Amino acid sequence: MEIKKLKKYSIYTLIGFIILIITKIINISIEEETFIIRKLQFITGYFVTFPIIIICSVFAIKVVIYYVSIKFKYLIKYFLMIIPFVVFMIWFATLLIL
Repeated sequence: MEIKKLKKYSIYTLIGFIILIITKIINISIEEETFIIRKLQFITGYFVTFPIIIICSVFAIKVVIYYVSIKFKYLIKYFLMIIPFVVFMIWFATLLIL
């Protein structure tokens, strides 16, 4: 994999993480429990959250595989860009398990 793809995958993963955090904050900040709001939360969860999680997971796996293959020799900053998403996924997985 070349550096341009690595940079692109890392940036997409970071942007996806920011979008996920924004959607979670919006869903948490809504205090009403009407039918329309629950429907809106379901739609954002189904059509925004899950596709972003899947796409960013694939990109993060590609970045990790690349860095493991070169044994972390250079440009560690692109690897560090996926760490917030990985931490978010660990938190999200613990919520699903509990």
